[in-house]
Amino acid sequence: MDTGVRELSDGVRKEFASGSVLNFLLSTTVCLGDLEYIRIWPDNSGGGKHSGWYLSRIKVQDLQRNETFV
Repeated sequence: MDTGVRELSDGVRKEFASGSVLNFLLSTTVCLGDLEYIRIWPDNSGGGKHSGWYLSRIKVQDLQRNETFV
């Protein structure tokens, strides 16, 4: 099952700070099953020194099934 595009935003920050660790809670109306893939991409809204980024890890926790995917 595909959740579609989910934009990560807290409604306050316009950009993620270097070295930051952020948590987001996303919900669905049905159980999605095992995580098969995840696509991450920038929106390219930053310019100059804000145009590049580095992502070291994503951790997804399924709270209904008590499973974690890294």
